[in-house]
Amino acid sequence: MKKVLLLALGFFCLAITKLQAQNEDAAWGGQGTTVINFGYGVGSVWKTLFKISAGFTGSKVTALGPVAAGFEYGVSDKIGVGIQLGYGNVKNVSTDPGGNSNGGDLITTEKLSSFQVFARGNYHFGQSEKFDPYLGLGLGYGNFKYEISDNDASASPVFAFAIPSAFVFSGALGAKYYFATNFGIYAEVGYVTGSYIQGGIAIKF
Repeated sequence: MKKVLLLALGFFCLAITKLQAQNEDAAWGGQGTTVINFGYGVGSVWKTLFKISAGFTGSKVTALGPVAAGFEYGVSDKIGVGIQLGYGNVKNVSTDPGGNSNGGDLITTEKLSSFQVFARGNYHFGQSEKFDPYLGLGLGYGNFKYEISDNDASASPVFAFAIPSAFVFSGALGAKYYFATNFGIYAEVGYVTGSYIQGGIAIKF
């Protein structure tokens, strides 16, 4: 009986040691880990809204980003906190044949730019040496500026307004994959600085 207990104790100690080694070697290093990321968003929310509101076939909607940058610091084995920045713009140029007061085509240009900064927390739930899945939530500040102008001489040159203190949020399911100890790529799905999908590079320290 004594031998059985000693054997069981040995297996238990071995399992604990192996688990600790797995945690130390995991892609997410836990407390004290620092990660920065740079990414680009696909599926701009604002571009989608501009297309819906365009209303006729003479419209052309283009967008930049959002482009994003983030910083995360591990405060525990599973949780990291940090900051995330995002910038994007969208433009809609529409043409109304014969709509100008001089008889020519009326060309209307709408622009929307956004800058967002979040305080963000991530919950990491993986144990792989290369793959780091996580859930992220963020709350913060957004600055939005909208402008509209046209080529009709009888109209006011530019109409613009800004929302300088908008409340914004972020929520995503994401993962990082490290090709090397300190370098990898990441992808997130959800609402991330104005896009449905975001991806880019991640650097770990």
